Amino acid sequence: MSFFRRIKLKRMEKKAERATGSSEKAEELAKDAWRQTEELAAEYEKINCEIYRIPWYRPFKRRSMKRRLQVLGDEYFKIKEEASIKDRETRQIRKNSKNIHNLAEAERISQRLSNKFDDINAIRQWLLKPPICYEASLLKENKKLIPKTKGIYAWYFAHDGLSVPSNSYFKVDDFELLYIGIAGKKPESKGHLRSRISSQHITGNAEGSSLRFNLGILLRRKGFPIELERKGRKRVEWSHEEDLTEWLCNNALVAWIEHKRPWLIEEQTVKNFGHLLPLNYRHNEKNKFAQDLKMEREGMRSEVLKRKKK
Repeated sequence: MSFFRRIKLKRMEKKAERATGSSEKAEELAKDAWRQTEELAAEYEKINCEIYRIPWYRPFKRRSMKRRLQVLGDEYFKIKEEASIKDRETRQIRKNSKNIHNLAEAERISQRLSNKFDDINAIRQWLLKPPICYEASLLKENKKLIPKTKGIYAWYFAHDGLSVPSNSYFKVDDFELLYIGIAGKKPESKGHLRSRISSQHITGNAEGSSLRFNLGILLRRKGFPIELERKGRKRVEWSHEEDLTEWLCNNALVAWIEHKRPWLIEEQTVKNFGHLLPLNYRHNEKNKFAQDLKMEREGMRSEVLKRKKK
């Protein structure tokens, strides 16, 4: 691990520690505000009961207590509104704190794999509980969440969303890991996670994304109304790529970690967990489903390119 990466991790850990402190402080302030509202509500109820016990011949005291009741009521609603605002702020601070902790955890895994790219336990830890994981729909709307660095990413799909062999897949909530990919196939590659995940997989086409090509085939088997079409001399696309994008946004999660040599992690991951990656064919010769899918894809592409362009 380089000196600068160690410094980066220490800074992230300190930032995460400060975020935790801010979250705890905000939560305590919110609790104090709600405690005040409870005390005011109790005092309001007490005075309200006392008013009914005041004899008729003491109207001035009754009027005085009613004014006090009015003041208490106004103060109650004011503090209640402040408590609600503090609650919302606490939730946001807690969310930001969690994001910072997740980034730090992703950096720990990344640095661990930088020291030893074949650390299977670290890879398993990442795939089972990825610290950074977003809905595809959110990444479509805000692609800046994805870093412009090399790395490896994992796609989790809704259970029963695709017709793949039953298996004990890695899961995040009810989404199953079916595919991993990399951004940057060699040191001089200019590709990065943002362009790969957002521009090629989420909003791309079958020509630029093997994942989209595979998804199109599997969705056609389930009756999805798309056909492979020729675009130009050597390009193919699905007839309704936008429908495939919509399906992807509604049925997928994406996780990633940054890494300078993601191709090494990809090979080790597929070699060790290839039986649980039905949409990966590279380094996955023993997975019959993946290899059959590859052959079907190549056959479809070849057939479409032989047709005359309309």
